[in-house]
Amino acid sequence: MRVEKSRKLWFIISFLLIFIGTFLIFNKYYRFAKEDKIERKKIQEFFEFTENEINIDNIEVVNSNVQENNYIAVLEIPKINLKKGLLPKDNEHNNVNENVTILKESDMPDIEKGNFILASHSGTSKQAFFKNVYKLDIGDEIYVYYKNKKYVYKIVDKYEPKKTGKVNIKRDINKSTLTLITCKAFTDKQIVIISQLLNFYSIK
Repeated sequence: MRVEKSRKLWFIISFLLIFIGTFLIFNKYYRFAKEDKIERKKIQEFFEFTENEINIDNIEVVNSNVQENNYIAVLEIPKINLKKGLLPKDNEHNNVNENVTILKESDMPDIEKGNFILASHSGTSKQAFFKNVYKLDIGDEIYVYYKNKKYVYKIVDKYEPKKTGKVNIKRDINKSTLTLITCKAFTDKQIVIISQLLNFYSIK
């Protein structure tokens, strides 16, 4: 009898553990799918948005401290299937723990000879948007959509400095560049990728 009861107890415990594990896995993927759907919707809204002339005399101005989380740009890296919206530099959610981040030292893509600098985590977390950046090679293309224009960049350099809290960006200051920065997972190094602007054109 005791053996029979013990077997039943272990069966119940095993069933509960499998049920709980399945629920947690399903909940995780459901949450990720929901966040991905929201991300795709926000990117779609970014591309559908068009600037129109308006008569400011007919607008009621309302003061607000609430920050809009509308994207000002979109980063696309076809080789690693990454398409991610970017928030303004002064937005509180423009940080590596939540998004691909535009660093405060960055110039925007429309600044001639400027350096557009983006950083994000690598690894296995859901915020590791640059987890596959290590797969990029010299010659690969990266796209940035900003102010109704598509900026096409080509990777010209890739190096791995040690993590020191600072990054030395080696670029041609006479070129408009895009710099990607991330940590190299499970090492004491970072990955820095330098791209130069090939061309840009209107997308509207």
